[in-house]
Amino acid sequence: METDITTWNDNILSTQELFYKVRAFNYRGTSSLSNAANVQMPNQAPVLTLLDSYHILAGDSVQFDFYVSDLEDDVLNLLINDFPTFGSYSFDGDSTVSLVFNPGLEHVGTFTSEAIISDNDNQSIQAFEITVSEKVAETILVNFATAGAPVGAPWNNVIGSPSAGLNATDLVTSEAVVTDFDIVLNSAWTGGNSNGVVTGDDSGIFPDAVMSTYFADNTTAAKTIALTNLDQDKLYDLAFLASRKDVADNRVTNFTINGQTVGVNARNNASELAALSGIAPDVNGVIEIEINKAAGAPWAYINALQIEFYSEPILPSTPTDFVSNATSKSEIELSWIDNASNEDGFELYRAEDGGNYSLINTLSANVTEFTDSGLITDTEYSYRLRAINQNGNSLYAETEEATYKRSVFINVGDDAFIAPAPWNNTANYPFIGNEYNNLNDDSGLSTGFAMTILGNSGGTTFTAPGAGGVNTGNNSGVYPDVVIQSYYWIEQGEMASVKFSNLNLNEKYDFEFFGSRTKAPRGTDFTINGETVTLDVAFNTDNTVKLLDVSPDVNGEIFLDMISMSGATGAHIGAIVLHSSTSSKEPNAAVRRGDMEDVALKQFDHNLNIYPNPLMSLTTVEFKSKINETVELVIVNHMGLEILRRDFDVSEGNNILTLNTDLLNSGLYFMRIANSQGFEKISRLVKN
Repeated sequence: METDITTWNDNILSTQELFYKVRAFNYRGTSSLSNAANVQMPNQAPVLTLLDSYHILAGDSVQFDFYVSDLEDDVLNLLINDFPTFGSYSFDGDSTVSLVFNPGLEHVGTFTSEAIISDNDNQSIQAFEITVSEKVAETILVNFATAGAPVGAPWNNVIGSPSAGLNATDLVTSEAVVTDFDIVLNSAWTGGNSNGVVTGDDSGIFPDAVMSTYFADNTTAAKTIALTNLDQDKLYDLAFLASRKDVADNRVTNFTINGQTVGVNARNNASELAALSGIAPDVNGVIEIEINKAAGAPWAYINALQIEFYSEPILPSTPTDFVSNATSKSEIELSWIDNASNEDGFELYRAEDGGNYSLINTLSANVTEFTDSGLITDTEYSYRLRAINQNGNSLYAETEEATYKRSVFINVGDDAFIAPAPWNNTANYPFIGNEYNNLNDDSGLSTGFAMTILGNSGGTTFTAPGAGGVNTGNNSGVYPDVVIQSYYWIEQGEMASVKFSNLNLNEKYDFEFFGSRTKAPRGTDFTINGETVTLDVAFNTDNTVKLLDVSPDVNGEIFLDMISMSGATGAHIGAIVLHSSTSSKEPNAAVRRGDMEDVALKQFDHNLNIYPNPLMSLTTVEFKSKINETVELVIVNHMGLEILRRDFDVSEGNNILTLNTDLLNSGLYFMRIANSQGFEKISRLVKN
């Protein structure tokens, strides 16, 4: 120690009594030792050496060991608070603690526990986390550009003239980990540019600096990009961005790996990726990506590539984006995203009208769609889907949908293009105030529905009818040639508005739109209640777009606006199809009964349809009964005064009642229908 020091700290850990003496020294020698100072060391707390966090894949069975120690070798006791139910722990009483975990997909998430190790006098406490994931992935992001400054971390950059051999090596993950992975162009591209979409605020799927640049090719030959030096023990999910601003035509780019192809339309794209998942490298650690323009597209693009890599999980991942859409009175189309790379297949279950689920099909691996056929008209079905393999099952994905009750087909054009039943034909020159009443459904029955051409705040409407749609020559399009050829069209920047009225308040509607024109760029934006879908009509024979699950307003009306899509020089509408099904939603209306006793809105055990609604001269009440019984039907006005009361004897199965409502005044009404078991339903009615 230096001179003039009078204190000193000893950091030794000991269980003994310690004694200390000091003496001074200089160049002449040393002094005598001081008197002895002693201290009895206190009992020390035991020591824990576990990690702060543990990461586990669902379906894995894993064990982690950590160690404890105690200076005095006291008897130790271990307690772990809030330990997850999918795990267990053991302590050998000496130094080793074993944590064993067997999580399933239902345990995906993060759990916090607290370990306490104690002896007779002291204790040590440490919190730690257990995170369960479907897969633990690392991410690499790649930007493509012909020139300019590299985009900063976490992006890797392939910059230069897109000739064969252009590459980037030792790709870096988003966590700044340098890998051995490389990316190389095996084929030369035509060129590139910086005309990708720019949002102005980086609100796209990737930053503007990434989305704006790309490689592009206008040849028919597929271009190949290779990922090399990959870890062969990992699986890879790849997602591709293709983006080109200020264009209106088809710019679909296809990406193919091992025979699987996905595509994305680069046209004004700032939000969609084309993705392929669960890809294993070949024996040389290589994944080859083929890229080409789709049929009818002038260019193929690649702006960015996202690579995720991970160890193969034990259990298959849960399907996502499970969607159901009715396509007819007897079919529902189902689609989903396959997130698993290790499934043996999928199990699809179905329930009818809230009943029990039953397995209806076991599908092969990699299947992402299914059409359920032979269904009952106007019936709601619920579906569950899970991936399966020899180790177990994923969680269920769920969706529900009702088959259509009826469809109303409207052919839009002048009287030179008349389509046969089931089509309704506008058959005239369009002008504001045109009304097309009593539209027939696909069974030839009058629905009471009407379509009216409206004015709008811009003072615009349809310009004229036309006949410049595609003629297939053999009715091979989605609709007959007479429908495909005809249309009403709208000048660029102008809007046409249409009202659908006399719709049933107890039904929901899918609107399907079609248009065709033998010129480009042509396309239409269709908007209802602020939701818009876009149809590119140039040379179109097969494509339609839909707005789904639209409910009428309290007057039984739905309003449609049409305008040119971005970049198009005109908008066209050739066909509108209304598909209806019974809504499962209860009306949001309070019912006043006057002197009548209020009745609770109990679940009525009958599938009730009332049409037309708004009411006309005759009103049809249709429902299914499970037994032979007597039902009571009561109509009251908005003040709760009773207008009509009748009893009906009905039989098991479908029943149709017809009421004369011609004498009802305009206004709001409520219909109550109930049976002797106390089941009832109240529906809101409108008379114009």
